Amino acid sequence: MDSRPRVNAKSTDHSSPTLTVRNVDVTGTLVHMTASRTGAERYLARRLEDPEYRQAYEEARGRIEQIDSVIRTLDVRREELHLTKADLARRAGVKPEAIRRLFSAETPNPTLSTLVALAGALDLEIRPTPRPSSSPTPAPSAASGTRRRSA
Repeated sequence: MDSRPRVNAKSTDHSSPTLTVRNVDVTGTLVHMTASRTGAERYLARRLEDPEYRQAYEEARGRIEQIDSVIRTLDVRREELHLTKADLARRAGVKPEAIRRLFSAETPNPTLSTLVALAGALDLEIRPTPRPSSSPTPAPSAASGTRRRSA
């Protein structure tokens, strides 16, 4: 029988460790970049003056920060459990080279499936959490855009 921990998305047991992902505020980074020195920094500062570009930049930066945060959390947990990367790969059923790349790549881009497997192997749960400053956006109704049929 497989003794690896499983991730249970429907679990209400709050005693197990949880991997919480939150959005990151990048405004401080953008403000700091206005006093730029290199050509690339000056170019970026000029581009960030365009509100559309700034919004896209902030969204991309936020996604990158979230991924980095998740990877760092997984690696810290791996170290807490005194697991090598090879041990983690075996427990998660993932190739060892994929684990090494994930923890050493400058821009990791893991699949959700890989993250869930790693979280399970580290006895963690992945739970999306609402952004602290956002209000929920209502999802479109399944019936929107359809017409009622009359009998």
